[in-house]
Amino acid sequence: MKNKNYTILTIFVAEILFLLFSNPADAAETLNRARYVDEATMAVGYTVPSKHYDFLVGIRGGIFEEGAWVKIKETSIAVNEIPSTKEIISPTYVYDIRVQDPQVLENPVFISLEFESENNYKKRIHFWNRVTSEWQAIPTQIDYENNIAKAAIHFPWSIVAVFETTGVLDEPVKITGAGDPSIQAETAIAIDERTGKVLYELNADKEWWIASLTKMMTALVFLETEPDFDEVFAYSSEDNAIGGKLYVSDGETMTVRDLFYSMLVGSANNAANAIARSTGMTRDEFVAAMNKKAADLGLANTVFGDPSGLSLDNRSTVTDYAKFMQTVTDRFEILQATTAPVYSFTTINVGS
Repeated sequence: MKNKNYTILTIFVAEILFLLFSNPADAAETLNRARYVDEATMAVGYTVPSKHYDFLVGIRGGIFEEGAWVKIKETSIAVNEIPSTKEIISPTYVYDIRVQDPQVLENPVFISLEFESENNYKKRIHFWNRVTSEWQAIPTQIDYENNIAKAAIHFPWSIVAVFETTGVLDEPVKITGAGDPSIQAETAIAIDERTGKVLYELNADKEWWIASLTKMMTALVFLETEPDFDEVFAYSSEDNAIGGKLYVSDGETMTVRDLFYSMLVGSANNAANAIARSTGMTRDEFVAAMNKKAADLGLANTVFGDPSGLSLDNRSTVTDYAKFMQTVTDRFEILQATTAPVYSFTTINVGS
């Protein structure tokens, strides 16, 4: 009898989740983005954007204990589903974090939606509630300066949109500029990621030695060779370098993944040299490929002298490198490695 009750309870919970998260009638869906977030990345947290970055799903570290596909879909809503006192002012999106056992989350995920509006009417993110067959508002933070709505939501799947209540005014707190920041750096730039607008700059076109920031270009050129991350590769003494490094010896073997993560997590200079060598190119050929990529990306004031960043010939401007980072962070492998708090491995043939 106890098992029967448990089964009934499980079915009941599943039905409630189905009712809460099912689509409104006649809602057509189009896949916008699908991204697999592995278990290690789930542990530290990750944000999945829509293609045009007008919708973000932020997953804090530790909410999920497994990897999962995160899918974002665009959907259309019938006019008769929208309350007469409200107007939809954003795209309507479905987000779906496909864990094996979907349920109401103890800790929320965070969503961000851009909207279009030129007034101060009350705005809230809503989700579709199948139980009541209506849109339900959730507590929302509104950024009126950039027309962005943000909210925490406890569902791994939902349809969401920003609604505006006609004739009901919000009381926004206007965010005003506080003047130029006080910084010690000799060169700096701040750019709005969505619009590309330069918000602040200081000596932005002055060339500087970029040191280990070089490794981001090394990573990009390496990835464009379509490497096998599971390939076993032997370290060579020709990869040796001063500064941050892997403590391995000539002939020790490890996977290419181990080298890639050691380069980006630990900024190991010898790992960067080994990564370049793993492509089959000579050091000079790899550096030439780095410089060609910089030219292809329109980085007119950027030049590279080696894969690790030790060479003083590795130079760029903050304007160039900000532009470059917008490109390089589109590579999920780089995002995974640069956000990992730690990485460890043992060499294959020695085990150190």
